Amino acid sequence: MISVEHIPEAIATNCAKCNDAQVTIIRKTSSYIMENQPDDWEKIKNKFDPKEKYTESFNQFIKGN
Repeated sequence: MISVEHIPEAIATNCAKCNDAQVTIIRKTSSYIMENQPDDWEKIKNKFDPKEKYTESFNQFIKGN
């Protein structure tokens, strides 16, 4: 199960401690929010990665790379 307290770790570590199901959920949910609710994604980024330290690697993770 993914909950709000998992978001910072998922962003910072590209979900390193997640199981396969959690990885799938994070990828699908994040992709959906990025594409369909960009204002909400900006809020999430600003809260959990304000310096955009993890943005590039997380985007690659979302794409499955």
